[in-house]
Amino acid sequence: MIIEFTNGACDGDPILYQGAMGPGGPGGGGMTRKAACASLLKQNDVDSGLWWAYGLILLGIFLGFRFLALFLLTRRARGFALA
Repeated sequence: MIIEFTNGACDGDPILYQGAMGPGGPGGGGMTRKAACASLLKQNDVDSGLWWAYGLILLGIFLGFRFLALFLLTRRARGFALA
């Protein structure tokens, strides 16, 4: 299960983040973990209702690279002669 995109993903302890994510810019201000998480999801235009689509995209990328590796390795293996 992809927990990063569920409805409660931004719930957590109120740890104060210092640095670039704060309202004052680098090194200034601060932001709670919940606010930083909500801001990150908003900036990346993440819709938590589409968790299944994000999972399918991730699976497609994974399988695409696996099949590409399979194709390239079998093509390269044909060049070796068994003695």
